[in-house]
Amino acid sequence: SSINGEIVKSNEAKILVVANEISPKHEQTIRINTDGTELRVSETSKSNSQRWYYSTESGGDYKNYLGEGKTYTPNFHQTGVYYVVCKSRWNETVVTTNEIKITAFYNSILPNQDQIIEANEKGESITVKEIPETASREWKYKITGTDNWESFLMKQKRKSYTPSFSTAGKYSVACFSSINGKIAKSNEVEILVVDNEILPKQDQTMEVGSDGTELRVSETCKSHSQKWYYSTVSGGDKKYLCEGKTYTPNFSQAGVYYVVCKSQWNETVVTTNEKRITVFGNSISPTQDQIVEANKNGKVITVTEVPKATSREWKYKTSEKGEWKSFKYKMTNLSCMLSFDTGGTYYVACFSTINNKQYQSNQIVINVVSNRISPTSNQFIINGQKGEELTVTETKILNVDSRAWYYSSEPKKFNTYLSNRESYIPSFDEFGDYYIVCKSTWGSLTSVSNYVKVTVADVSIAPNSNQVIDKNTNGATIAVREYPKADSRQWKYKLKEAKQWKSFSKKEIKSKYIPNFSSEGTYLVACFSQINGSEIKSNEVEIQVNDGVGIDSYNKESACLVSPNPSNGGFVVECSETVKKIDIFNTNGALIYSKVYKNEKRVRLSIDIGGMFSVIVTTEKGIKYIRKVIIK
Repeated sequence: SSINGEIVKSNEAKILVVANEISPKHEQTIRINTDGTELRVSETSKSNSQRWYYSTESGGDYKNYLGEGKTYTPNFHQTGVYYVVCKSRWNETVVTTNEIKITAFYNSILPNQDQIIEANEKGESITVKEIPETASREWKYKITGTDNWESFLMKQKRKSYTPSFSTAGKYSVACFSSINGKIAKSNEVEILVVDNEILPKQDQTMEVGSDGTELRVSETCKSHSQKWYYSTVSGGDKKYLCEGKTYTPNFSQAGVYYVVCKSQWNETVVTTNEKRITVFGNSISPTQDQIVEANKNGKVITVTEVPKATSREWKYKTSEKGEWKSFKYKMTNLSCMLSFDTGGTYYVACFSTINNKQYQSNQIVINVVSNRISPTSNQFIINGQKGEELTVTETKILNVDSRAWYYSSEPKKFNTYLSNRESYIPSFDEFGDYYIVCKSTWGSLTSVSNYVKVTVADVSIAPNSNQVIDKNTNGATIAVREYPKADSRQWKYKLKEAKQWKSFSKKEIKSKYIPNFSSEGTYLVACFSQINGSEIKSNEVEIQVNDGVGIDSYNKESACLVSPNPSNGGFVVECSETVKKIDIFNTNGALIYSKVYKNEKRVRLSIDIGGMFSVIVTTEKGIKYIRKVIIK
């Protein structure tokens, strides 16, 4: 200071001028969750502390704390643009550096699982997700383990890509996206391209039942399993053969077979080229054993010949080691349905002449079964009686699974069940003709035996109700029903207490008979019919014959009275003894009233129609009183 012409110097104040900056200064573009290039703060003099912050706007409020120290490596979990600074503190002075622009991007392909695909086949489509959005990208590949990424022959620039490679190998695929003027590489997906083939490649020709040349599967890399299959049509549905790296062809039937091997890598199954195997000779199919009923045709069997035979003949034998025999009528067609008339086990094969050589096919077994019931003669039995026991005899070559007896009213269908035993005794409640068979079952085959006809004969008369008539008076007509038709018949009678049946003075031989007796008493009447050489007696009808109105055949009239008689409909029965039962018959002998009583001596009755009626009163002591009553 100039004071009084003199320059006066004050004390000194020290001024520290500081500065700081971040390096490197260039912008960075990094993948989210991935480290960028390390940032370092440079200071003109050492500060007390260095703290890193960011803002999402250039020149914004840097309040988002990142970390502390002289360095910071950018790494952001979310996509976006970040402006990073470092704040250095010298005592109370805080100096902020230049800002560094960090662009955090995302490009990732999904699904990110490795794939296994067959050469020249398409894999599962993969798609890239890019943030921020970009319109420029390219899918590239490299052989796994190398560093050289290559473009596809036809550049792939869409968001999605479907892997497909013509050459087997292990490939890595990634998407290179152009984001903010920089190329961002996605994660990688590994594509294992596999292939297989059968060696040797030549087709084979062999005889039926002979081994061919061993086949071996060659794989570009080892699979988890190898399974062999065949089809009889090129490209057709495959049938399993075996498992392993090799297979030796051997077929029991002539024909052309297409063999493949299926190799499996995880979920991917790759099928090799087909190997054509020609098996020459002859074979018959189907090969399953048959169960056939005697004298019935079995299932169709067919011979396959490769090449076609110039001649053939079907033959059979009756044991494994027996001699082959020709059929009675030589069978030379490609297909046949065999029939045998005798039960037993038969072995059948076809003998084909191919290229001047005779080939014997595989053989199939035909079990011929039968069942027969005996005795076979028809039976004639009377209703209510039992016939002769029937027994079934079954072929013993196979155990029968079940059997049952049936009948029908005509010689067909046989659907009505009888029994499931080995024998059956005919017995029927109704007259008629019955055709009886036994059905024996072997597996799915049911054999129906011969039938035996059983005729159940019957003779019966109707109406079968008791009659009460006067002597020398006709009763109600009774008729006989006969099955089968009788050769002859005769009506007979006897007193109820007698044992011997008598013919009428004039023989009654018609199908109908009208009761008429000249003497009082209780008679039994029956019809004796001659059918098929047997005399068959019908049921019996009781005929009570009495003397006339008011006459008591057994007791005095005063013991049981009916009054008034004649009557207009109502009348009273009065007895000296207790009444047990009262029956009333009309003049035709038909019962029109019957009732049991208890402790009654006097009973009031009524009849609605006019005529003469027989009233039979039975007492507790068993005494019968017969009275005639006239209704006006």
